[in-house]
Amino acid sequence: MKAAIRIILILGGTVFCVVAAGALFLVMREGQPQDRMVAKSVSPDGRRILELHQVIAPVHGGADHLQITIGDAAASFGDVVFSQKFECSDFKTFRIWWTDSTHANFRYGLCDTGHAEDRPMSPQPSSVLWKDVTLALDDSGRAVTQ
Repeated sequence: MKAAIRIILILGGTVFCVVAAGALFLVMREGQPQDRMVAKSVSPDGRRILELHQVIAPVHGGADHLQITIGDAAASFGDVVFSQKFECSDFKTFRIWWTDSTHANFRYGLCDTGHAEDRPMSPQPSSVLWKDVTLALDDSGRAVTQ
Protein backbone atom coordinates (compact mmCIF):
# COMPACT_ATOMS: atom_id res chain seq x y z
CA MET A 1 0.00 0.00 0.00
CA LYS A 2 2.78 2.42 0.94
CA ALA A 3 4.60 1.56 -2.29
CA ALA A 4 1.50 2.42 -4.34
CA ILE A 5 1.12 5.77 -2.58
CA ARG A 6 4.81 6.51 -3.14
CA ILE A 7 4.46 5.74 -6.87
CA ILE A 8 1.35 7.92 -7.13
CA LEU A 9 3.14 10.81 -5.39
CA ILE A 10 6.19 10.47 -7.64
CA LEU A 11 4.07 10.35 -10.79
CA GLY A 12 1.91 13.25 -9.60
CA GLY A 13 5.00 15.32 -8.78
CA THR A 14 6.52 14.53 -12.16
CA VAL A 15 3.34 15.52 -14.03
CA PHE A 16 3.11 18.73 -11.97
CA CYS A 17 6.73 19.65 -12.80
CA VAL A 18 6.21 19.02 -16.52
CA VAL A 19 3.01 21.10 -16.61
CA ALA A 20 4.64 23.91 -14.59
CA ALA A 21 7.68 23.95 -16.90
CA GLY A 22 5.42 24.10 -19.98
CA ALA A 23 3.39 26.95 -18.52
CA LEU A 24 6.56 28.85 -17.62
CA PHE A 25 7.86 28.40 -21.17
CA LEU A 26 4.63 29.78 -22.65
CA VAL A 27 4.61 32.76 -20.30
CA MET A 28 8.25 33.61 -21.03
CA ARG A 29 7.76 33.24 -24.79
CA GLU A 30 4.66 35.44 -24.80
CA GLY A 31 6.56 38.41 -23.36
CA GLN A 32 8.46 39.35 -26.53
CA PRO A 33 7.10 40.25 -29.96
CA GLN A 34 8.19 38.06 -32.84
CA ASP A 35 10.05 39.85 -35.62
CA ARG A 36 10.01 38.27 -39.09
CA MET A 37 11.89 39.82 -41.99
CA VAL A 38 9.65 39.78 -45.08
CA ALA A 39 11.94 41.49 -47.61
CA LYS A 40 15.44 42.94 -47.83
CA SER A 41 17.12 45.22 -50.36
CA VAL A 42 20.75 46.39 -50.46
CA SER A 43 21.58 49.83 -51.89
CA PRO A 44 23.44 49.91 -55.24
CA ASP A 45 26.65 51.02 -53.50
CA GLY A 46 26.29 48.25 -50.89
CA ARG A 47 26.46 50.69 -47.95
CA ARG A 48 22.81 50.61 -46.81
CA ILE A 49 20.19 47.95 -46.16
CA LEU A 50 16.42 48.42 -46.38
CA GLU A 51 14.25 45.79 -44.68
CA LEU A 52 10.53 45.10 -44.35
CA HIS A 53 9.60 43.38 -41.07
CA GLN A 54 6.40 41.86 -39.73
CA VAL A 55 6.28 42.39 -35.95
CA ILE A 56 3.81 39.97 -34.35
CA ALA A 57 2.29 41.00 -31.02
CA PRO A 58 3.28 38.83 -28.04
CA VAL A 59 -0.31 38.28 -26.91
CA HIS A 60 -3.42 37.21 -28.76
CA GLY A 61 -5.47 40.26 -29.69
CA GLY A 62 -2.49 42.63 -29.69
CA ALA A 63 -1.84 44.73 -32.77
CA ASP A 64 0.66 43.37 -35.30
CA HIS A 65 2.74 45.91 -37.23
CA LEU A 66 4.83 46.14 -40.34
CA GLN A 67 8.02 48.13 -40.08
CA ILE A 68 10.59 49.47 -42.51
CA THR A 69 14.15 49.74 -41.25
CA ILE A 70 17.14 51.39 -42.88
CA GLY A 71 20.65 50.83 -41.64
CA ASP A 72 24.29 50.84 -42.55
CA ALA A 73 25.42 47.50 -43.97
CA ALA A 74 28.03 47.18 -41.21
CA ALA A 75 25.42 47.61 -38.42
CA SER A 76 23.58 44.70 -36.83
CA PHE A 77 20.21 46.46 -36.88
CA GLY A 78 18.65 49.32 -38.81
CA ASP A 79 16.52 52.18 -37.52
CA VAL A 80 12.73 51.96 -37.81
CA VAL A 81 11.67 54.71 -40.23
CA PHE A 82 8.09 53.61 -40.87
CA SER A 83 5.62 51.58 -38.83
CA GLN A 84 1.98 50.80 -39.47
CA LYS A 85 -0.58 48.56 -37.81
CA PHE A 86 -1.03 45.57 -40.11
CA GLU A 87 -3.12 42.56 -39.09
CA CYS A 88 -2.71 40.56 -42.32
CA SER A 89 -0.11 37.98 -43.24
CA ASP A 90 -0.33 38.56 -47.01
CA PHE A 91 2.49 40.80 -48.21
CA LYS A 92 2.01 40.38 -51.99
CA THR A 93 1.22 44.10 -52.43
CA PHE A 94 4.50 45.12 -50.76
CA ARG A 95 7.74 45.93 -52.52
CA ILE A 96 10.97 47.65 -51.45
CA TRP A 97 13.72 48.75 -53.86
CA TRP A 98 16.46 51.32 -54.41
CA THR A 99 16.54 53.72 -57.36
CA ASP A 100 20.05 54.91 -56.44
CA SER A 101 22.26 55.00 -53.34
CA THR A 102 20.26 57.76 -51.61
CA HIS A 103 16.71 57.07 -52.84
CA ALA A 104 14.61 54.05 -51.96
CA ASN A 105 10.95 53.15 -52.47
CA PHE A 106 8.37 51.24 -50.48
CA ARG A 107 5.07 50.31 -52.12
CA TYR A 108 2.49 49.07 -49.66
CA GLY A 109 -1.12 48.01 -49.52
CA LEU A 110 -3.74 48.10 -46.82
CA CYS A 111 -5.00 45.23 -44.74
CA ASP A 112 -8.74 44.61 -44.96
CA THR A 113 -9.73 42.64 -41.87
CA GLY A 114 -13.37 43.59 -42.27
CA HIS A 115 -13.17 45.79 -39.16
CA ALA A 116 -13.13 49.59 -39.55
CA GLU A 117 -10.96 50.01 -36.44
CA ASP A 118 -8.09 48.17 -38.17
CA ARG A 119 -7.76 50.74 -40.97
CA PRO A 120 -5.20 53.54 -40.58
CA MET A 121 -6.82 56.60 -38.98
CA SER A 122 -4.53 59.24 -40.50
CA PRO A 123 -2.96 59.68 -43.92
CA GLN A 124 0.55 58.32 -44.28
CA PRO A 125 3.46 60.61 -45.21
CA SER A 126 4.68 60.49 -48.81
CA SER A 127 8.34 60.09 -47.78
CA VAL A 128 10.68 59.83 -44.81
CA LEU A 129 14.28 60.92 -44.46
CA TRP A 130 17.01 58.87 -42.77
CA LYS A 131 20.47 60.43 -42.77
CA ASP A 132 20.98 61.15 -46.48
CA VAL A 133 18.47 58.54 -47.69
CA THR A 134 14.97 59.48 -48.82
CA LEU A 135 12.42 56.67 -48.65
CA ALA A 136 9.36 57.31 -50.84
CA LEU A 137 6.18 55.72 -49.50
CA ASP A 138 3.66 54.74 -52.15
CA ASP A 139 0.22 53.41 -51.29
CA SER A 140 -0.58 50.94 -54.05
CA GLY A 141 -4.30 51.45 -53.43
CA ARG A 142 -4.69 47.69 -53.16
CA ALA A 143 -5.96 45.91 -50.10
CA VAL A 144 -5.15 42.41 -48.97
CA THR A 145 -7.25 40.32 -46.63
CA GLN A 146 -6.34 38.24 -43.63
